Amino acid sequence: MYMKKIFVFAAVILVMTMGLFSKEVFKDINLGRIFVINKDGFMYSDIDSHTIGKYSPEGKLVLKMGRKGEGPGDIKRMGWFAISPKDGLIYVTEFAGGNKWVSKFTKNGKFVKEYNVEVDWRKIDGLSFNAIDEQGNTYIETTKNTFERYKEFSLGTVHRVLYKFSPEGKKLAEIYKFSGKFNADRGDKGNITIPFHNYLYWKLYKDVIIVREHHDDFVSIFNLDGSIKKKIHLPFKKEKLTKKDINRWGKIMRARPSMKEAIAKGWIDFNYWFKRLPYPDYKPVSGMQMFIDPEGYLLSCKYFGYERKNFRWARINLETGENTVIRTPDDEKLLYIDKDFYYFRKEVDDANYDEVLIKIPKDKLEVIHVGEKK
Repeated sequence: MYMKKIFVFAAVILVMTMGLFSKEVFKDINLGRIFVINKDGFMYSDIDSHTIGKYSPEGKLVLKMGRKGEGPGDIKRMGWFAISPKDGLIYVTEFAGGNKWVSKFTKNGKFVKEYNVEVDWRKIDGLSFNAIDEQGNTYIETTKNTFERYKEFSLGTVHRVLYKFSPEGKKLAEIYKFSGKFNADRGDKGNITIPFHNYLYWKLYKDVIIVREHHDDFVSIFNLDGSIKKKIHLPFKKEKLTKKDINRWGKIMRARPSMKEAIAKGWIDFNYWFKRLPYPDYKPVSGMQMFIDPEGYLLSCKYFGYERKNFRWARINLETGENTVIRTPDDEKLLYIDKDFYYFRKEVDDANYDEVLIKIPKDKLEVIHVGEKK
């Protein structure tokens, strides 16, 4: 997919700081992969693969929705969920091995219905990320994993296609296709994710879909019919992957509690994989999800490596392509933005995977030029 014109602009480095008493910390929210907020301020996050938790604006668990199973109202293996701006319903998709439909729930957890989308299940494994526009059309990413023999082990590739569907599930457009090497497997050596791999992220915003691959130094803007509108270059450049990067990754992975346990119990032979993995030639340019800030600017994060710090974001004007670079705190990972607040995920106990949610009013999140006084 190509375009006629590429927008390139210089970046100014800025930094985000928080006032000492402006943070609100929530310790009782079970933060999963997914976190969304409805228009009433209630927060939703996945508790496990088949349950969504609803939390009050004060961070207290109000109810749980979904149950494990294969019938109406059941969620077998949650792929993603999103809140419809049209009717406030929660739409749930399911990964490979899950139910082959989209489920709808009210904001209070009542099951409404399930419906099918027009896909060929012989060619896909499951349904992943989803979003809904103002007209009730759904945008859903399908997934398919394939494996091929590579030297003495199997190499896995993930295939993703982003489609637009009508409210009734009829396929209206194909927006984007993606394929990337993702993991490696050998029965006696375990299974491992390939480090520095490419990945796909996309964001629905008003009348466009914003698409970004981790290894690209640009974002692509599509109209909702799937036609390309323009591309905007990021201020972050491609960098060659070095032996130093790989060694650093190995050191970090060996130090993680989960990897230590896997090695100790013989679930994975890390030394075997470290020496044989097909590392890419370049490091990713970007990492994490994309966000839209309260002023309508796109935030796209620079790749931060496996140390999970030094979060730098391109803040992009989607109309002009002009951008600045902002920085968020090293130990707080941006999770969600609404019209009034920024939400961060903060790890407080790596060994037990304990995390807290931090909420900051937008007027308390100051943007300061680096090198300038407040």
